[in-house]
Amino acid sequence: MDRCTYLEDHSCETNWGQKLFIMLGLIPVAVVVPAWIVVQLVWLPMKRRADKRLREFIGPPPYERLYPIAKAVQEREDTDSIERNVIIDLTPDGLVQMRYSAAEEGFEYWSNGGIKYKYLETVARKYVTFFACKDLYVDRKALLREKLMRLRREIDESEAKSSDEDCSGETVAEEASVFATFKDYNTVKKNVVKTKITRDDYTVDSANKYIRRGKVADAFFQKKKEDGAESAPKLSFGEWSSSLFS
Repeated sequence: MDRCTYLEDHSCETNWGQKLFIMLGLIPVAVVVPAWIVVQLVWLPMKRRADKRLREFIGPPPYERLYPIAKAVQEREDTDSIERNVIIDLTPDGLVQMRYSAAEEGFEYWSNGGIKYKYLETVARKYVTFFACKDLYVDRKALLREKLMRLRREIDESEAKSSDEDCSGETVAEEASVFATFKDYNTVKKNVVKTKITRDDYTVDSANKYIRRGKVADAFFQKKKEDGAESAPKLSFGEWSSSLFS
């Protein structure tokens, strides 16, 4: 059998099953590749430009919303050395240097002027976030949410209880109407039942403590530098030159 006869008998033509599998393999490629090109070259650049314009329109977030406590963690176990850690931040009211005081159980800070409480809260959140000591920060907002939820539950329970008492009290009043009643001079005043949440309820029992120690130049580490500079011995030119050849 010559070469031509062999090639005619064993042709390389594919059958319909092979063609079907080839088409099924090419369809995902034909769909995914153009989609990937559109995403990378069209959609992502448009999204970046839109996000940039949105940030420019809205502007940066307010300072008091920086460093959310939810991003802080508790990894530090030794609180004795925490006082050696100091955080420095520029607030809208000026520069603040802050550290935690275990003796005061609060944060002490140095600033050249008055700092609003909400800005001190932000610096404290930055402190506990940076030094991984979340437990030192008292989350007033979380405590307030828990308090309001507890008050709402108490109000709902008291309203349900009072409605039940009113229903049972009607029967008792009908039975007692045939008897004479006398005025009781030794009545005890009942506890006032809370019926709604007032403005006074928007306070918490515990909060962060901030103690101002002075101006920025009065910080303890600034004083150490100054004291170290003053304690350095002063040498005259003659003593210095003689020390070189001694």
